[in-house]
Amino acid sequence: MASLDTRTLLFVVFIGMALLFIVFASELNVSPVIKLVLLLLGLFFDVIAFSVRFYAYIMIPIMKNKKGQVVLNVDDPFIFAPSNNAILVRDGDSIFASAFIKIPIYKSATEMLDQDKENFAKLFGNLVTISKNPVRLTSQLYMINKDNYVSRIRDKLNSSEEIYRKLEENKDAKRSELERAKGELTMWHNMYDNIIRTQSYSLISYAIVSAEGGTNEEAANMALQYADEAVAGIGAILGVKPSIASGEEILLMMEPDYTIPLSVITEQIKQKTLSEGSV
Repeated sequence: MASLDTRTLLFVVFIGMALLFIVFASELNVSPVIKLVLLLLGLFFDVIAFSVRFYAYIMIPIMKNKKGQVVLNVDDPFIFAPSNNAILVRDGDSIFASAFIKIPIYKSATEMLDQDKENFAKLFGNLVTISKNPVRLTSQLYMINKDNYVSRIRDKLNSSEEIYRKLEENKDAKRSELERAKGELTMWHNMYDNIIRTQSYSLISYAIVSAEGGTNEEAANMALQYADEAVAGIGAILGVKPSIASGEEILLMMEPDYTIPLSVITEQIKQKTLSEGSV
């Protein structure tokens, strides 16, 4: 209700100022140049009034924060350790390092009986005791970046179209060759359309351990030492072979650009635009 009152008040004020300048321009006995200026001012406040009226959610915050100061943090949120298998964050005089442990999970709760689910949950409960240092366990769903795969399918499709076109233009081409080329072209078309239309997801499970140090090397070495201990404990309890993530594997667990690739977002926007346009 408060935002509605503010919007209405601003609209009345600005529209009143617009009308005032227009009246001055029409009634005052002044030079044409001054009248033109007054009319332009009236038009300006008229635009502001209707902008506030219909775009208050943008205009009001701008007006309230016009004297505010925006401070941008140009520092990187984290950097990679020289070994590329830990990230480093500086907080004052202290440096914190975190290492990520990939945990391969080959079972799905949807395929388990109730007793299997209970036993599987107990295994994860036992992970609490693997280390005296805090260990964060996480499962994350991310979209698979299919750019390279889609590019190869598109190349196959273009090649099939070219072969089919040449066979159609060749009067001596056998009917069987033409039918085979047409079938191959249809196959690549269907495969390409299906890949573009559907989204592919993958689940990754991982653990995070952190350590503090006075230098980058000290913090990273401590975090990796804790990670080695956690790897041994997780492997013994779950019967799998965990490994310490590095490089882009770490970014997959942290950066939105890797969790949801830009190409996927672009394709979603494109598909939504096409579907709305066809309604």
